[in-house]
Amino acid sequence: MVDLETLLTYLTLISVPIGVFYHIITLNNTRKNQEMQLETRKVQLYMQLLDRFSSEESRLRSIEVLKMDVKDYEDYRENWNMYKNPEAAAKRFHVWTELDGLGQLLSEGLISIDFIPPNIQRIVMLHWEKYGPVIKEIRNQDEEQKDRNVYFEYLYNEVIKYRKEHPELIINR
Repeated sequence: MVDLETLLTYLTLISVPIGVFYHIITLNNTRKNQEMQLETRKVQLYMQLLDRFSSEESRLRSIEVLKMDVKDYEDYRENWNMYKNPEAAAKRFHVWTELDGLGQLLSEGLISIDFIPPNIQRIVMLHWEKYGPVIKEIRNQDEEQKDRNVYFEYLYNEVIKYRKEHPELIINR
């Protein structure tokens, strides 16, 4: 006959593996839930980026900034600075700051380059190719501005590199 002590020993022996198995299942489910939450957050961020850069207001501001007839740094300094043309400077600052922020997210590994939609990549290219030389000269001329829009430049360089590595993703219009 099995005494109480033996029965309790068998129950303990059986309960330990069951507890370990239960704990493994719980940890696995927790990991899966965290992965799903991360994917959901990525989708939310992606949609926010699209909303941000595709909104009518953002598009109009971007187009206005691209249409500004800034020829070079001297022209920028003489005709387009914040004292002579504050409205244009505010629009430019807004666009450049958004692109700089996107570049910072990329440089810190919070997003990857393939996460940035092609239409936003195109916006990055258009703005840097127009204003990059001006921004670089601003950095050269003013010690306090030496780090101005460095993430915007980083973003541009990464977009160019990505598009060269993945020409099949580029839709020519």
